Amino acid sequence: PKGTIELASAVFEMPLRKDLLQRVVLWQQARKRHDAIPVKRRGEVSGGGRKPYQQKGTGRARHGSIRSPIWKGGGKAHGRRAKSWAFDIPKKVRRLALRTAISARMREGSLAVVEDLEIEGHKTSLLQGVFDRHGWDSALVISEEIPPNFKLACANIATVDALPALGANVYSILQRRQLVITRSGVEYLHTFLLRH
Repeated sequence: PKGTIELASAVFEMPLRKDLLQRVVLWQQARKRHDAIPVKRRGEVSGGGRKPYQQKGTGRARHGSIRSPIWKGGGKAHGRRAKSWAFDIPKKVRRLALRTAISARMREGSLAVVEDLEIEGHKTSLLQGVFDRHGWDSALVISEEIPPNFKLACANIATVDALPALGANVYSILQRRQLVITRSGVEYLHTFLLRH
């Protein structure tokens, strides 16, 4: 059944700012990016604190640690380091980009508000039928809390994602063509995105 809900223009009617969306998507992707697994250098391998044998008089080459790169079981000389590509963006910019992304879906007519996510059982076919009836072949569902049976039902649908309102983000919204928000999700987004 259709009903009415009041939507804040500061959240759902923002002008399109592609530069902001691009900046925040880049920020999200950079935070997820990771380098090859780092290896241990001589100072990081356990052991090797004691000099293995005296400096002079043994006839052997001089050594100060059994964890030297030339020893078996020693550290790696000039080994790979973990690298981070993460950079910071002000919270105000991130919130503005999220409001812009939601508004973009609203402007396209790709935003739907539903009462709740209660479904009978947790069968994927049941939920798939609901999405097919509405023509939502690629959707992101946002609610204050995702019910366990809904989470189970949508787990096997590759083109449907469900996120709690706390985890709403620009990249996920842009990834799916349809945005579905519950009434509780709208209220949470109003509170979260309009605070200063």
